[in-house]
Amino acid sequence: MVSTLAGLQELNNRIDYESIRLLTIDEPVSGEIEAEWSNRIGLGELDAIGIIWSGRNELVQPLSYKKYSKLDDAEALASSYGFATRFRQSGGGLVPQGDGILNLSLIWKTKSNISEISNDIYLHLGSIIKKTFSQFGVETFYQEVPRAFCDGRFNLAAIHNDQVKKIVGTAQYWKKYNEIYVVLAHALILINVNNNKLCDLLNKYEEKLGSDKSYSPDAIVDFCTLFSSENEDFLSKNVIKELFIKELANQIIKIGED
Repeated sequence: MVSTLAGLQELNNRIDYESIRLLTIDEPVSGEIEAEWSNRIGLGELDAIGIIWSGRNELVQPLSYKKYSKLDDAEALASSYGFATRFRQSGGGLVPQGDGILNLSLIWKTKSNISEISNDIYLHLGSIIKKTFSQFGVETFYQEVPRAFCDGRFNLAAIHNDQVKKIVGTAQYWKKYNEIYVVLAHALILINVNNNKLCDLLNKYEEKLGSDKSYSPDAIVDFCTLFSSENEDFLSKNVIKELFIKELANQIIKIGED
């Protein structure tokens, strides 16, 4: 399977911020942190921020899921598994948050038009994460992966057991503040998850809703699995996660130096 984005030039993007503040949050937080910082940037407190964070146990769904008449039943099901639910402004499909999942949120103000730089934003976000993975010998590429949750053409995928599998999902959301827009570019990175348990919950949620969506645990892979397959298993998964976060932060800092 060949990436449909193989011909795009990542380095020729038009991202219009020169420096960025970095915030790394150690404790799990609500995804509402993205809206909080978007508003602060929109009100002129700073130009750009990169946030590395992990969420609480939640199932996050697009506003389109409000159409389902059995939404209350599905949310009760999630609660019985210890997962809250919330809606987000960006599109796509159902995504999980919680232990073993890492998020990168880049938020900045721009005078550009969404039609001009939408693809550039995804490529910019993806390039930071691709460089981080490559420091650990893990090569990724842009690729749709059928039966992965919230599939999209700006997924990052990797080869595992001779199959293309999703490891990162991406999204973006724009909001206007007076004469400027604030852009939120978000990446959900699978660090250390139980594929079977995760997809089982997502499938039960979709089934309770009455949707026709279903997900395969074979369509996703996490960083710890890929890293361990290339290295002796002498590092704990928590240590591997911390190493990844440190390198991801390093790649964000380099933005202002390039």
